Amino acid sequence: MSRGRTEAPERTRGGRPRPRRVVWLDGRVVAAARARISVFDRGLLYGDAAFETVRIYRGRLFKWREHRRRLASTLDRLAIAFPRIDLEAAILDVVAAARLTEAAVRLTITRGVGEGLAPPEGLEPTVLLIPRPIPVGLDDARTDGVAVIRLPFGQGRSGFTSGHKTTDYAAAVQGRLLAGQAGAFEALYVESDGALSEATTSNIFLVRNKRLLTPPLAAGCLPGITRELVFRLAQKAGISVRETPLATEDLGRADELFLTGTVIEIVPVTRVDDIELGPPGTITRQLQQAYRQLIQTTRRRSTARRIL
Repeated sequence: MSRGRTEAPERTRGGRPRPRRVVWLDGRVVAAARARISVFDRGLLYGDAAFETVRIYRGRLFKWREHRRRLASTLDRLAIAFPRIDLEAAILDVVAAARLTEAAVRLTITRGVGEGLAPPEGLEPTVLLIPRPIPVGLDDARTDGVAVIRLPFGQGRSGFTSGHKTTDYAAAVQGRLLAGQAGAFEALYVESDGALSEATTSNIFLVRNKRLLTPPLAAGCLPGITRELVFRLAQKAGISVRETPLATEDLGRADELFLTGTVIEIVPVTRVDDIELGPPGTITRQLQQAYRQLIQTTRRRSTARRIL
């Protein structure tokens, strides 16, 4: 799909160019409907792949350095070579081709094409970038708060890929199915000993006695980029923040509860199963405001490439 076309793009009722469903696959932007990956790709056969999701705000990548570092850590854990391409440029290219300025982009990198548990030598990684519009309803979720459920299972805390973003998301899929059946926004993993680790695609924080608490990485949670930013914003605001083991019973004793993630940012939780927590709290609102200010400040100061 060429970016050099001169015909006027289709436009929405608001006058903006209508988004296009495209992906970036192994070096070029193609229509999503025409994208093809080998049936022998190791990501399909063995889940031998890593992924990362990044956020675009008004045409600029947000915290790309941190996301790239985490992606490199996961690829190193899997012993997959980091792609020899300019990923930042590829992300901006595919977002521009999709006609999006506010977007989330999922980067999936597999070991490549090759059968057998022992990978053949000389494989070239498969690189797939999928741009998506920001989900409708997130603004309402951040304003009004959401319901979550506790899952009857965890995801383990000492597995080989614990703390890394791989494509082994079977537990998350099941968790979201259960959340959907319950009419909930998210689902929280509860480990075999009753400890909380994280949600299916987000980290969790609770407020108790004006102190911010979250499970430690040893609980099995992902080292979230937004999680780390919340640490910094809380400390800057003089809010005490501590990593500490949390049990499922702590949820009912929380003064406030919220989720964090690259796409959702900071989302208040107002109900856990049948436990009503009340409206979004003061500290949650304070951190939301600080996070939005960080986005604006980062965008103004950014010297990163921008979508043209």
